[in-house]
Amino acid sequence: MIRPASTEDIDEIMSIAKKTVRVMNAEGSDQWNESYPTARHFLQDLNKQSLFVLDTTEHIAGFIVIDQHIDPRFQQMTWTYLDRDAGTFHRLAVDPDRRQHEVASQLIRFAESRCASMGLKTIKVDTYERNHSARSLFERLGYGLVGHSRKGTGKPFPFYYYEKILINREEE
Repeated sequence: MIRPASTEDIDEIMSIAKKTVRVMNAEGSDQWNESYPTARHFLQDLNKQSLFVLDTTEHIAGFIVIDQHIDPRFQQMTWTYLDRDAGTFHRLAVDPDRRQHEVASQLIRFAESRCASMGLKTIKVDTYERNHSARSLFERLGYGLVGHSRKGTGKPFPFYYYEKILINREEE
C-alpha cells in the first residue's frame, strides 16, 4: 500500500536512505552521500505532504517525493510543457533488500497517477549519469531522454533529464 509518510516513518526512511547511499557508492555513483538526503530533507517533505511510502505488512519497502518543485537546472533543457504543467519526483529509494520486487516501478506509477489526477500534463525528472539503474528504469517505464548537462550540479558527470507525457496530446 502506498500512503503519505508520517513522522513515525522517518527512522525507517533514513535507514533505507543510508543503505541506498552505500549501494549507490558501491555501484560507482556519488549522487547521494552522507550530506544528502538527510532527515531534515524528509521532514521538510513531510511538512509539504509530498513524501510517500510503499508500506508492506512488515516494513517500508521504499519512498518517493512527489511535487511540482522543478529544479532551476531543468531550465537548460527544452521540454514539451512549461513547469506549471509539470510534476516531478525525487528522493526515490527502495530498500536494497526489496530490489527486484517492482517497488520503484510501483512508486513511479503512483507519482504519474497522482500528477495526472492534479491535471498535470507531464512529469520531469533527472538522475545522475552514474545511476545506471534509475536511467534504465525510467526508459523502461516510457520516459524519454530530453538531454544531459553538468551545469549547476557540482558533480564530475552529467545529470540526465527525462520526461513522460501524462495526457493524450489531442486532449488539449
